[in-house]
Amino acid sequence: MRTAHSLAAASSLVVAALVAGCGGGSLVLKSPLADKCIDAGLKRCDELTEGVLTYVEGDRAGGTARIQRVVVDNDAARVRKLAGLLRTAASAPGLGSFKAQLEEVATILDTSGGGGAGPAAPDPDAKPEAKADAKGEPRGGATDDARTKTVTAILAGHPRAYACAPLGKTSQAYAGSTCLRLGIGPLVVSDLVTSAACPGDILVMAGPSDAPAWVVGSVPPRERFAMHGARLVVGPEDELVVAVHSATALPRDATCGVTVSLRRP
Repeated sequence: MRTAHSLAAASSLVVAALVAGCGGGSLVLKSPLADKCIDAGLKRCDELTEGVLTYVEGDRAGGTARIQRVVVDNDAARVRKLAGLLRTAASAPGLGSFKAQLEEVATILDTSGGGGAGPAAPDPDAKPEAKADAKGEPRGGATDDARTKTVTAILAGHPRAYACAPLGKTSQAYAGSTCLRLGIGPLVVSDLVTSAACPGDILVMAGPSDAPAWVVGSVPPRERFAMHGARLVVGPEDELVVAVHSATALPRDATCGVTVSLRRP
C-alpha cells in the first residue's frame, strides 16, 4: 500500500506535467496520470487515462463516457481516492486552463460511484454498518445505497429543458432561467455536486419553480458546490427541478452539469 508521502509525490508529478503540458497534454500527461491511477489501485488504467486526456483536451462528452465505462468496473473507494488526487492537483497554482477541467473530472469520478468486484479499499469517512431493527430488517447503510440513483443534469440542449423564472412569485432576479425536471416525489436528495466552471447561477428546488417548497442555492458563477449526506425531502407530487441562470449561453457540455443522488423513501 502506498504511503501518504508517495501519493503526494504522485500528485506533484501530475502538477508538474500539467504546467509543462500546455499545448501537448496527451504527450506530457499520459504517463503521470497512468501512474496515479495505479497508485489508487484502479483497474483498466490505460483506458481511464485516455478518458481523462480526452476530456481535458476538449471532448468532454467523449471523455466522460470513457471515464464512466472504467468506473463501473472499479471499487468506489478507490475511485474517490483518484478523484481526491486529481482535485489536489487542480488546486495547485500554475495550472491555467487545465484547472477547471481537472476539477470537473474529479467531480465525475466522485459522483459516478463504482461497482467492480474485489475487496474495497478502506474509506476513512465510511459510516458504521447498518444494524437490524427489532424485526431483523436492516436500517440505512446498504439498503439506502441500493435504492439510490445518481444522475447528472446537463440543461443546455436537453430535450426536456424549458424556460422558467425560479422564485418568480417573490423575486424576478432569476427570470430567464433554464429549468429541467429530474423527477416527481416522494424523493429524498442526499448528495448534490456542481462544477466550478459554470458561468451561471445554479439552483436545485422542490415544488413549483416560481414558489418552491425548498431551494438549495443559488450557487454563484464559477464556484463549486458539494453537499453530501443530506436528507432533502421532495413531497408527493412535487417536482425536483434544477435551474441555471446565466447572462451568456449555457455551454453544451458538463460545465454547468448538476449531479444529484436521490432515492425513493
